Order: sequence, then C-alpha cells, then structure tokens
Amino acid sequence: MYVKKFSFVFQLVLTIYFCGNAQSQFDNIKSSLSVHNFNEDDYSENDLNDYLHFIINENSYQEAFKNFKNRNYKFGFSLEIDGLNDDILIDYKGNGTSKKRNKCRLNQFENKDIKGNYYRKNDRPKFYTAKLLETFAFGLEKNCDDKSPIIESRVEELVEILMSPGVAADLQFIGYKTDLFSSEMLKYYNYKISTSTYDNKVECVLFEMDLKPAFRERKKKKTIIKSLKSYYNKRTNITVAKEMVVSYKTPLQNYDINFNVEFDFINGKLLPKRIEYEGVWVVIPHRTEIGRFTIEYSNIFP
Repeated sequence: MYVKKFSFVFQLVLTIYFCGNAQSQFDNIKSSLSVHNFNEDDYSENDLNDYLHFIINENSYQEAFKNFKNRNYKFGFSLEIDGLNDDILIDYKGNGTSKKRNKCRLNQFENKDIKGNYYRKNDRPKFYTAKLLETFAFGLEKNCDDKSPIIESRVEELVEILMSPGVAADLQFIGYKTDLFSSEMLKYYNYKISTSTYDNKVECVLFEMDLKPAFRERKKKKTIIKSLKSYYNKRTNITVAKEMVVSYKTPLQNYDINFNVEFDFINGKLLPKRIEYEGVWVVIPHRTEIGRFTIEYSNIFP
C-alpha cells in the first residue's frame, strides 16, 4: 500500500515538474517574442498563445517526408556545383519518376543532361552536394539500385539537421542544438510573429527566429541553425513554406547553407512540393563545393 502511495505521489510530482517546466519554457519564448501586424480584431491573446503552442510542437519537415513513404511521384531537378575559382564542375538537369519497391525506392531518370565529371568509377556521385540532391530525390529512402552498404555519414548528418529544426536531432554531441525552443537554446534567439503574404499569393502567419546580435559573431559553435522562417496559411494553419539558414564548423567539415522548402497539402496530407538549396560545403581533404539545386515534386499518388 505504501509503495503504491509513494508511486502515485512520485508520478504526481514529476507531472507537476514537467508541466511547470513546459509553462516556464512557453513564458520565456513569449517574453522574447515581438508581435507585428497582428490585428487585435482578428487575433486575441488566446489565439496568439495557441499559435505559439502549435509552432513549438510542429515539425513539418519530418511530417511531410514521412507522408512520402509508400507513394509514387514525379520530380524535376537542376544542380550546379562550382569550385573556388568559379569554374563550373557540374551542371546537371533532368526529371524522373520515383516508385516505391518494398524497403527501397526505384528512380527512373529521363532527359538527363550532365556536364562535368559527376560519377566515380563505382557509379556513385563524386560530390557531397550531389549526394544530398539524390537523397532528397529519393524521398530520404534507400536507392534500390545502390548495392553498396556504405552510408555517407556526412550527408546523413546534414539531412538529420535539415529535418530537425525545433526538435533534438539524433546526433551525438550536437543534436540538442537543433531543439530551438529548449531552455538550453532559448537564450540565443529572438522570436517574431507577424502576418505576411508568401510568394505574393497566400496570406500567412509568419513566425521568425534568428540569432540575437550578441551571438551572431561570437560563440558561433553554440548554434547550428542561424535563422528560421515558417509560413502558415492564415485561414487553415497548414504549413506553406519554411526558410532556414544553417552554418556550422568542425575540424573536418564546415557548411553555410540556405535551405528552403515549399509544402503542399493533398488529400489531407502535408507533402514537400519544392526544395531549394544553396550553400558552401567544405569537407577535409576534399575540394570546396559551392552548390545550388532545386527539386520539384509532382503527380504524387499512392
């Protein structure tokens, strides 16, 4: 009896503790939040609180690509990779169809136009930026034609970071840095909520976060995500787009990247519609890659 009573009290204390921490976290975010263009006739204080709770807990990136599983789709893409001397190393355009096959994905490329030495002797891409492009073209799933068991760890690490803003990435030592709303990371960011029009088409609620001025130049290694803009449809609250700046440096690699994703909402499911990547990626001892690519998904069907 005493054991059961102690267990109940212990669980109650834990519940109060974690609820108190969550409320304190929410209050800290709200105290750092600047509000612009919010018409008080349209948005009450409760509406603002609801939006913040929604923003803190959503992860559109992981949700959208999870919804890709078991679906077939078409895609078009373009890729450019430059060297440090502005010499064009790769110019690659094309389109294709991606089909689900058991635990992997089969991509059929069409109208491929490749300029430059894209492949190694084992038919794998030479460049990390190209590997990243193909990872997203395959919907973050395994390529059925890839017989090699080797997983490119640096590409895998960057994908994990790009898919995890707002939650802790599954990465040793640095994963907590992507949990942007944690008590550890809150001190580095300013937050802003406003109304805006995305691409001159969709009326949105815009949530922005970026580094406080004091942390933009010093303590650069304390953060990985330098800024994040999230556009939510003003009428439906569905995520329309996200724009993110990622920068990090280690002894073996460093990158400065702009990563933008536009989403679509089809048959009740959030799905990626367009990806834009632009960045500088240095992996020691390989050459510096200055790359940009776009991927557009279409004809998404079960």
